[in-house]
Amino acid sequence: ENATTAPTIPGSLMLRLGCSTALRHGTRRQIRQNVRNSVTVLDYSSEVPAVASTQQPRSAGGLFTGTHPNSVNANATSTSPAASVLRPPINDTQCGAQKNGVQMSFKNEVEEIVNLCKQQTPDSARKAEELLRTIIQYIESNKDDVGDYTVIADRPNNMHFEMVISSLAKNNDVQRAWNLNEYMDNLFQGKRYDARPVYTCFQAILSEFIKSGDAKRAEMTLDRMFELWNAKVIEVEPETMTIAFNNVINAYAKTGNAKKANDMLKFMGRLYDHGVHPDSVSFNIVLKAYAQCGGRDAPQQASKLLKFMEECFGKGDPHVRPSRVSYNTVMDCWIKYGSAKEAVKQSEDLFDRMWAMSKNGNRDARPDGYTYNTLMNAFARTGGELAAVKTEDLLRQMEEMYQAGDTTVKPDTVTFNTAIKAWVNVGDWQAAENAEAILTLMEELYKGGEVKSAPDRISYNSVIHAWTKCGDEEAAERADDVLWRMETFHGANHSKSNAEPDVVTYNSVMNAWVRSKSKKRTYEKVASLFDRMVRESEQGRTKLIPDQISYNMMIHALTQGKASLSNIRKAKDLLLKAEQNFTSKGRSLGIGSYGAIIYACSKKSGEAGIAEIADDTLWRMDRICTFDKSGGLPYLSNYNMTIHTWMKSKEVDAVERARKILNRMIEIRKEKYKQFEIDSFSFNAVIYTAAMEHGEGKDKTAALRTAMQTYDDLKNFEGGAVKPDKYTFHGLLQCATNLVTKDTDSKKRDDMISNVFKLCCEEGYLDGLVLAHLRKEAPHLCRGLLRIKGKVPRFLDVKKDLPGEWSRNVNDSKKNHRRRR
Repeated sequence: ENATTAPTIPGSLMLRLGCSTALRHGTRRQIRQNVRNSVTVLDYSSEVPAVASTQQPRSAGGLFTGTHPNSVNANATSTSPAASVLRPPINDTQCGAQKNGVQMSFKNEVEEIVNLCKQQTPDSARKAEELLRTIIQYIESNKDDVGDYTVIADRPNNMHFEMVISSLAKNNDVQRAWNLNEYMDNLFQGKRYDARPVYTCFQAILSEFIKSGDAKRAEMTLDRMFELWNAKVIEVEPETMTIAFNNVINAYAKTGNAKKANDMLKFMGRLYDHGVHPDSVSFNIVLKAYAQCGGRDAPQQASKLLKFMEECFGKGDPHVRPSRVSYNTVMDCWIKYGSAKEAVKQSEDLFDRMWAMSKNGNRDARPDGYTYNTLMNAFARTGGELAAVKTEDLLRQMEEMYQAGDTTVKPDTVTFNTAIKAWVNVGDWQAAENAEAILTLMEELYKGGEVKSAPDRISYNSVIHAWTKCGDEEAAERADDVLWRMETFHGANHSKSNAEPDVVTYNSVMNAWVRSKSKKRTYEKVASLFDRMVRESEQGRTKLIPDQISYNMMIHALTQGKASLSNIRKAKDLLLKAEQNFTSKGRSLGIGSYGAIIYACSKKSGEAGIAEIADDTLWRMDRICTFDKSGGLPYLSNYNMTIHTWMKSKEVDAVERARKILNRMIEIRKEKYKQFEIDSFSFNAVIYTAAMEHGEGKDKTAALRTAMQTYDDLKNFEGGAVKPDKYTFHGLLQCATNLVTKDTDSKKRDDMISNVFKLCCEEGYLDGLVLAHLRKEAPHLCRGLLRIKGKVPRFLDVKKDLPGEWSRNVNDSKKNHRRRR
């Protein structure tokens, strides 16, 4: 560390002496500043003054001081008994030649180090390290008696340090390996021993850091290795150092740090004059990092880097040559992280640049099969008939080039599947026909010996999905036919086929029938497919075990149209079975299955027991709702439809059950899910349920109290966010006429009717529905409430014959309308 200044290297970026400390502690900003400003180099090949006996060796803690749980001081003496007294590990009587009482040969000890390293165990590696340190410390402590320590025969040399360091690193004791390497470095710098740091020692440590994913420490190791290489202590070709840099860049890429990988690439670019330079591999690794790690600007950064590669190649840089790998990686990046439209635009541009580069002499940039597949995928993602046509054109172009002898663009299963995907995304009948035609071509090519063009599970499933999207009975039949073709193909090529139908296949065909217009055949077909799945899975075909979607399809098939009460009960039983099967596995059915049963119940409202089925299904659904975007969002309609089934029922507790549901809805809105927007229908349904109370006096009184409380809650809900409408007042009017009869308290009944009517007029919601009910149930009150002198006309127009302000909001009021403040 008191090294003299070596002559400058003309035209190069040099490292200051202070860069040693910066590199050791990983201060990258200081390193880069030193590289830019440096004019001298630390030259270990020049004469280094001897270190004074009072000077302590350089701290070997280096990069890891206080950072590693197994940290060992590089200069610490061995913990073995021999080391504690600084004597050779073998008794003097067993030694070879001696001089002044000092052992002059370490043949046996060196052989033991070699044997310990060959055992390749953590314990043997540590013993080898302790023995090596003990020998070196013994030689150092007795050098005054020996004079020139180089006359000692069979002493440890570079090879033994390499063996021990490599053994420690391979046994995951990389901290000790680092410390021993630093110890050897200190010995060399102080002229205390003739072992010197070598590339293989650093490479062993570097490899273990990279393998463990510790990119930061790998970079620190590389910094120190480069420092010694630049000082000509480590003697390897510049290309070897480039490989080491590439390995560290790749380590950052694998950890998802594309920015750091790019920073390392830029740092390499400043070391051209030292002989270290980024090559095509360096650039491709960073491009891959952007494609894998993503980020908002990943496609733009990758494109910028590729453009720089093209510029370097155009200026004659022999080390940087854009290849198809470079272009394909940037295409991938655009498809993964760019918009579909931008991905197509950029991919087409890259494709054209590849052909231009190839025609100008860079054959490595010629598009291959992966290039075509990637571009086809970009088109397929956009959807639309034009994109599908372009995708198929690229497929034909590949086939023509392959027939002309270019084997690098031979279409394979992925190519055909991408073309099928493009047509599936179009979503009409002709597109499904085109997708199936490509599938037929794949089957024919396979029969002709083209094994790599064989249809697989994705091929068949995609075509089935294409027919499913058509949504009619004939399309469902076609999907069914493709399934049996798939079963036949797999059966005939069982040992080689990747086309075995799975649960997704059967679910897609069931979905095709559910979406078809054939309501009569849907249940029959879906039940047949479901039963086949159960039967085949019990016989060992585990890929056909029904999943949540399978049960969903069955439930939807059972509840389609005006489902019978029997089918609704079957659907409910199937729901309970599915819950039992999947709850124990931490999974649940989709909300749609519960909604299908509730919807079917709402269509059968009024039948005995139907409200109870809907209510139980709703609360089961409510329990599995997560109230977030993970798939457990509640549907307002399910709650409203369940209230509606209670309204139509004749159960004595209907009002109480309906109000309980409304209370839960208000709770969800306030505490669980702010996007759960309750509308006036929810409140009105409870009011109507109260109006239809079929119980005795006390039941009707309780129902009336619930109705009035519900109206108050509606008025005060979130400060008037939801407004009453004409149905609100029609429901209240029904409560007044139905729950307070003429026989019990006619005056109270008339007062309630009058109050509701006046309130309706004040709010501006008087319409024909309210007026008709008033004239039917309380004709004796009409004259006074309508402010008509004489006989009330038989026909009244609310808008023309009555004050306009009474009906001012009727036109603006719609069912389920929510007027926000």
